[in-house]
Amino acid sequence: MALGALTNHRGPGTDAPMTYRVLALAMILLAIPGCYSSQQIKPTELPKLNHAFATPVASSGGQVLAVRVAQVEKPDGTLTEVAGEFDVELTLRRGEKLVFDHPVRASLEGESLTIAGGNRRSTAFRLADITEVRVTQFQSGKTLLAIYGVGSGIMLIVLLSIL
Repeated sequence: MALGALTNHRGPGTDAPMTYRVLALAMILLAIPGCYSSQQIKPTELPKLNHAFATPVASSGGQVLAVRVAQVEKPDGTLTEVAGEFDVELTLRRGEKLVFDHPVRASLEGESLTIAGGNRRSTAFRLADITEVRVTQFQSGKTLLAIYGVGSGIMLIVLLSIL
């Protein structure tokens, strides 16, 4: 049995290399969401996250980061920690979703939540109109694992296409 028969490679000019490219692209697209984590919090908790940061404070042989960590309440009453920079996705009762990129600032006055982000100016919302507040953060550890996994997979696909 020929080696090409085992790998489904029919030689130059066939569609097998295109199949490998499609597989590689699919692997990359599937890995992208793994780079972020998202959690729902109570709308009234958002102002507790003001002044979040992750900034270098020293660099003697390696970078040291100072990260502000805040505890906020989730809708089920449990506490969760949000460390460093974050984006906010706000869902309104009418189904509209609004994204506020970091830096995000929020204030609560009575029954009104005012939010501003790097991409949106200050906007006030009635608490009764908000159905969900999601905090999304970039996860560098997950990103490194995703890059390693996708890179390994692409290398395997390239090796299979050569055989």
